[in-house]
Amino acid sequence: SILIVKRLLVKKRSINIAVSIIAFWPSGIASSVVVGNDILLYLFFSLCFYFLLLWWQNNKNVFLYAASFCAVLAVLTKLNGLVLFCVIIFIFSTKLCRQYKTRLKINLAVGALTILILSVGISLIFYQSVLRQKADHNDWLVGNADGLNSALFVPNQVKNYIWFDLKIFLSEPYSDRWGNKSGREYLWNHLLKTSLFGEIRYSNYASVNIAEAVSFISLVIILLTVVPVFYWQQKTFKHFYLPLVWFIFLLLAIIFARIKLPASSMEDFLYIFPIIITFSIFFAYNIGN
Repeated sequence: SILIVKRLLVKKRSINIAVSIIAFWPSGIASSVVVGNDILLYLFFSLCFYFLLLWWQNNKNVFLYAASFCAVLAVLTKLNGLVLFCVIIFIFSTKLCRQYKTRLKINLAVGALTILILSVGISLIFYQSVLRQKADHNDWLVGNADGLNSALFVPNQVKNYIWFDLKIFLSEPYSDRWGNKSGREYLWNHLLKTSLFGEIRYSNYASVNIAEAVSFISLVIILLTVVPVFYWQQKTFKHFYLPLVWFIFLLLAIIFARIKLPASSMEDFLYIFPIIITFSIFFAYNIGN
């Protein structure tokens, strides 16, 4: 993550801000002690992003090969890694369209597309082998979909994806995947709240007040990240094109998963935690400028 930040930000102050957000974001600290495959998945996500960025900046296919390989490792770790192939193919297509030399286009197409096809093929073959071992498996995306408790399911209407209940977000200190009191039926409420504390809950007075304060501060950070984007110049958008694509695709992935399986457990920020890398970069850039 630090290497990614240093390739996209110039000012030392901005770099320090971005790295600090990545290192001290609450849910990142909480998930660091969890025994599971998420931490390994985050590693492959970050490596894929780093190599893809190197390829985008240096036009060396070896970096695209490395990014594709990391995407395969991510899929082998957890199926969430499939979104990396969507990012790679989109960026590859963009790069191909931007090249003006026919020979360079051919080289890119033959070399890079071959490794992409092989990468996707290896991942799908592995996944199919997993499916064959589970006779009762009816959902290609979520392995335990059939066993989810019915109490986890939430409404799947348009308002659940566009509405954000500010009052609930500020007044309820923690997320709750089992009850609607914390706003779990609204994607953005539950996603943002789990981005802060995950499923951690403390009942003592001090912890509750700290959680509410952190929720307010997080909204300020989000506003300082999102609003200035609408005032970026064209050259800034070009500079941050790949991080923007990365950010958008990870958000689309969590939205797609929530639509496909409308359960509160599908709104957990930990599924797309690597998005914090690009988020921190945008925030640091806006503050530094």
